[in-house]
Amino acid sequence: MGQKSTAIQLTPYILTSFLPHKDLSLIKIHLGSEPNVMLYSTKLKLHTIIAGLLLCALISSCSVSNSIKLKGTIDKENAGDIRIGMDIDDVSSHFDEGDIMPLNNGGMTIFDNGKEAVSIWSKHQDDKIGFIKITSKNFKTSDGMSVGMTLSEVHSKFPHLKLYLDEMTEEYYLAPEQLQTYLNGEPEILCLFYVALTDSSTEPDFVQSKEGDRFETELTMDGLIQYILIFQWK
Repeated sequence: MGQKSTAIQLTPYILTSFLPHKDLSLIKIHLGSEPNVMLYSTKLKLHTIIAGLLLCALISSCSVSNSIKLKGTIDKENAGDIRIGMDIDDVSSHFDEGDIMPLNNGGMTIFDNGKEAVSIWSKHQDDKIGFIKITSKNFKTSDGMSVGMTLSEVHSKFPHLKLYLDEMTEEYYLAPEQLQTYLNGEPEILCLFYVALTDSSTEPDFVQSKEGDRFETELTMDGLIQYILIFQWK
């Protein structure tokens, strides 16, 4: 008695993965002496198109769900999807090379439609994000503060805020208390809103704060929020 051959079922999708064809009218696969599968090329082409569309849809959905958006809420430790402590390389992998400009400090600036949106770099010369500099208006705090907001708008909405002097850089900044992170009374992660004055003829009159740790003044001058910096203190 002859040995019985084993039947193998092959679908058109599997076949088209291994058998490229153009104008073949009939494809026969012989296992032993008898044909086991006979498929017309029209069926193969139809299944190829369907499989291709499904694959494209799958890839598209994955890329959207894993993407980092250049907009979102500014919080104590993050600007939207970008957070203090994330891997810099992991963030860069979500953007095209043409949207990234490397920085001398090992970080990078990310562009959105040709405009600077966010810059990130490390604190301790490692691969982790220690600084996030926001220059896009598409990031906002939960109560509406963002780049481009004028000091008069800030003062009318948040009359309790003071303007502080950064003695190292001689820049001016705002420091909303709810966005500052402290550990055992010491700063851990800070979120500061740096301001550019629009009237250079008027110099702010700073006085030492009650705590004695910085110089402050009221928001009585003209200016706007130029950029926002979230960073590790130590």
